[in-house]
Amino acid sequence: FMQVEPFSSLMPDYPSRIQDYTSNLDTKAVPWIVVQFTKLGHRRKLVKSRLIHRWAEMLVMFPDAPADTLFWDFIDVVGNETAPKAIYLGTDAAKNSRPDVKLQHHNHEALIEHLGDVSSLEGKVQRAQESYFKKNVLLDTLFDNPPGQLRTNLPGRKDMLQSLYDGTLPATQVTCGGHTARSCSECPQGHGASWCNVECMWVQGFCNAVFKTPEAPSLLQHGGQAWIELVFDEGPLDVEIVNIRMGGQVVPPPKCKGNSADCKKAERPDTDFDHTLDNADLLFGRGVADSSDAREEKPSCADYTKVNNVSGREVFWRSPSSHPARAVRCVKIAIHRAQHRPLIFRHLEIRTPKARRGKRNITLAQKE
Repeated sequence: FMQVEPFSSLMPDYPSRIQDYTSNLDTKAVPWIVVQFTKLGHRRKLVKSRLIHRWAEMLVMFPDAPADTLFWDFIDVVGNETAPKAIYLGTDAAKNSRPDVKLQHHNHEALIEHLGDVSSLEGKVQRAQESYFKKNVLLDTLFDNPPGQLRTNLPGRKDMLQSLYDGTLPATQVTCGGHTARSCSECPQGHGASWCNVECMWVQGFCNAVFKTPEAPSLLQHGGQAWIELVFDEGPLDVEIVNIRMGGQVVPPPKCKGNSADCKKAERPDTDFDHTLDNADLLFGRGVADSSDAREEKPSCADYTKVNNVSGREVFWRSPSSHPARAVRCVKIAIHRAQHRPLIFRHLEIRTPKARRGKRNITLAQKE
């Protein structure tokens, strides 16, 4: 049994090649339990079907444990090779000979890249990245972010909201911490994350704009509802994916002085790490709002349909690629009640059918 990602395409002889490989292991009396086809996650890991019920039992017994971490405890339980060490087993199998874990992946043969930096572990940031994609561009850009205008009735720098979506230069200087700059990308000046603060945030090696508002916990002054809305310039578009990220970041480990026992080189969540929405709606708007509405902050679209909840550090909505949401003119985050914390809105990306698909990097094409 092996779970793969939705909409994956397999080579015609892929199942038979796997069967030949496992038959060869059985012929040699190798007591294998799992064959790894990737380093990340619990997908693309081949497990003997007679053990699947044990995996299902563990998922039910520990519903709050991330499946990616729990998988290695499952291998420990059924294999009885070592004391549970969670994800350590994958590293151990790469360095030492383990009969129960067989590796069938290599750094240059990554199939899928991890998207985003949100971890299923509380207070952590996911930085896992396949080595292959550090030197090779993705075959599919995934997001095309069609031109559009971002609006909100929440207090805060609306020019920063627009900048985080399309890179537009803010109307005025941004505060980087101890200095200012024309844009967040100009804040570091070669100093990295330590020079990217306040109105900007260091994410995956870049200094990006963020929108901050302290008013999410109190919405009475907004008539009981607040919102952030993207209105497409090109008119109605078909939408396949919406990716939203909120909240702060982790603080780099402090510099340890001497051999102090209290000095721990570990990242820790910033004080604003959980500044996210805890109860909001993702809406798709269609049509054009009534032009006779004289309100300054009137809706941009005539009708709105809820498609997903918005809460936590990341929201990833997608439709089957063959059935995108049709004729969407507005993408709106509607906040109907007071939230528990202030809001840091740091990422919004949109995919439409116009996104670049399957165009190979020239270097890869030459190699083939």
